[in-house]
Amino acid sequence: MSESKSDTSSASGDGSKRDWLLSLVVFLLAWGLCISASVLILSSHNKYGKLPSWVGNDVKATASRDTRNTLRAECDIFSERSFSYVIVKKEKPEPAIAELEQYADDAADAVEPADLDSQSSYWGDSLQNIFVCGRSKGIFSDTHQTGNLFHVETDEPIVRSGEILYDTLPSGKRNFTPALYKLLAYQEYFTQLETVQWSTMRFIYVAILSTLILLFFGYSIYFLREDFYDTAHKQWLVLMLLMLHIGLLALSNFIYSLFDNWPVFFVTLIFPSALVPCLMSNMLGRRTGICGAMCLSLLSPIILGGPYQFQFFLHSLICSLVTIVSFQNVHSRMRFLLGGIYLALSSFAMTMLFIWENNLAWPFNPPYATFWMTMPMLLLLNALAVILGMLLLPPVCEIVFDVTTVFTLNELNNRDHPLLERLLKQAPGTYEHSLSVARLASDAARAIGANSRLTETCAYFHDIGKLCNPKMFAENLLNDEANPHDGMPPLESAAVLRQHVRYGLELAKKSHLPHEVIEAVEQHHGTSIMAFFAEQAKRQAEATGEPCPDMSQFAYPGPLPKRTEVVLVSIADVCEAAVRASARKWPEVTSQLIREKVSSLVMLKLQSGQLNDAKLVISSLHKIIDAMVESLCVIYHVRPEYPESALQLQEAVKPAEQEVQEK
Repeated sequence: MSESKSDTSSASGDGSKRDWLLSLVVFLLAWGLCISASVLILSSHNKYGKLPSWVGNDVKATASRDTRNTLRAECDIFSERSFSYVIVKKEKPEPAIAELEQYADDAADAVEPADLDSQSSYWGDSLQNIFVCGRSKGIFSDTHQTGNLFHVETDEPIVRSGEILYDTLPSGKRNFTPALYKLLAYQEYFTQLETVQWSTMRFIYVAILSTLILLFFGYSIYFLREDFYDTAHKQWLVLMLLMLHIGLLALSNFIYSLFDNWPVFFVTLIFPSALVPCLMSNMLGRRTGICGAMCLSLLSPIILGGPYQFQFFLHSLICSLVTIVSFQNVHSRMRFLLGGIYLALSSFAMTMLFIWENNLAWPFNPPYATFWMTMPMLLLLNALAVILGMLLLPPVCEIVFDVTTVFTLNELNNRDHPLLERLLKQAPGTYEHSLSVARLASDAARAIGANSRLTETCAYFHDIGKLCNPKMFAENLLNDEANPHDGMPPLESAAVLRQHVRYGLELAKKSHLPHEVIEAVEQHHGTSIMAFFAEQAKRQAEATGEPCPDMSQFAYPGPLPKRTEVVLVSIADVCEAAVRASARKWPEVTSQLIREKVSSLVMLKLQSGQLNDAKLVISSLHKIIDAMVESLCVIYHVRPEYPESALQLQEAVKPAEQEVQEK
């Protein structure tokens, strides 16, 4: 016996080691995925938080000479971000005048960027050095500074169309206007932003924050769903969803990089950040979805980079939470449509807040006026991507990862399942009992915040095993039918009743019911004793002088219910049957009698250890009792008895009504 126990403990130890090893592998894969995506995105043409190239990537592309001696700007250029620059007198010999004329004539060559160490450019006879101020390479000051600094605010004009950039004095020297200095500084600012590349510090930054966020997510899931790490398929599902999220992020960044003239905030409109958190909520529960929304909203801007990480986090988080609430328990096409509309509106509101908070150029201001019509299109495409993802991906995940989604529960709750139709025809009493149990259990689930739809589905199918022999169960007997257990030994009757659990389990697996429903079929009786037959066997043994039988022979095989929804079905099953049986004996069904009965049954389950594996607290049990008592009072409501005179009057009225109809 000791050897078998040691073998069992060693086997469980090996299983726990394998589970932790799997969790470690999934964590390392997720961590490597985040690092790889960040390297890929930042090493590519990532323009998030940078200036679009069309606003002055080439000074000469914005200027033309209307005369030989004058250079004018061809279009308006507005600053998308604030920056500072300084102009000082040059200390080096001026370049040849031919070089300057070539610069002014050739519209194809770009201005050579200044050396990042000296940060200087030299042009013309009296042209001065231009410094773009910054704390380090590629990181620039957005605040006013004292000294010989010029500051440009967001949305401030750099040059206006037709504005003179330089002209020629009568002496033959070139006169460079402040507009040219500002334009050169703006170009230098953009050039240095484009030189931001992957660095060792960036790698350490992404690695540390990704590790902390993933550890926080895993730790939170452990407390929200303790059974999450018991099976491998849920961990692989989360890894797949993370891959989908990062893949969509990289794709959105790539699409954004294809359009040089798009404003910086458009990347938030392209990226469907709410899809994966909504899928998590649908397949793993609302709490897991909210936790995933928080972690993915933190992770996305870190991987993407750029100066607007907090704004991107806030946009992703708010849109994800709105979508989770909108798509929770969707059961109609209108709910999908409303969910998409709510997502588009929340994304629009957060984008406007994004623009206003960062003093970015508004879409309806020049030169962004053309984007005002592009924004609604991107918002609708984003919402459409989320709707299509919610329609197409859950069925695939159900097949691959063995998870139960809201759509499956909605299908099973329609009561047109073949098993429920069989139950209605072959065991109508059990069918009505299952409907009552579903009502009690779902009301209790809503009272304690459990999954009421899953609870209702489990209750519908928990007694399908009684289809094996419906007449062996009292609820399926008519009033004039004899009870077959009257002529059977108690042990045999207990064996027949115990058989419905095994048969129901086989039937549920054969019908490919969700594993949560299979748990309800298997565990709704736990290891409880069939008290009626146990007491009958005890009396017979005392009458014949034989030893009392072992009570374990009258117990159900178990195991004990663990999932909260299954525990609620177990409690509702006992309470509905007991109150229905007691109501026949009570002179009047009152709420006090129902409460006493339900409370005693719940306490009996608690004292007998049937709730040892349940994740419930005492306060939840009180809420469960209150909800079930209220539902039972509605079921067994008292109605006044019709007097005989009223019935006679009704019978007398019928012929008069028939006469009127004939006339």
